Amino acid sequence: MRPRERTWLCLPLLVSSTAGDWREFTESRDVHQFGMGLRLMHPVELGMRLRAKLPMPASFRIRQTGKRLYTVSAVIRHATSLPDGANLIGVEYEAVLDD
Repeated sequence: MRPRERTWLCLPLLVSSTAGDWREFTESRDVHQFGMGLRLMHPVELGMRLRAKLPMPASFRIRQTGKRLYTVSAVIRHATSLPDGANLIGVEYEAVLDD
């Protein structure tokens, strides 16, 4: 059982490395106030830090920014390699960013 229930919600998002050396457009699979599940084609590792920008519904935001797009820094807490080479990952938000 998860510590927090997730809502199955498909949101478009832009994910990038914190170093800024790659970006990938993808979609969320599920979200909650403190994290989300998504699929990435880029290689990932547990503990890796990412940035994600998405149109997060207000009810899932931990801080209201007044902006349509919500940008968070996140750390990968779960990763599963899929047969097609993609990765199914779970991230935990670390901070809401003001960009």
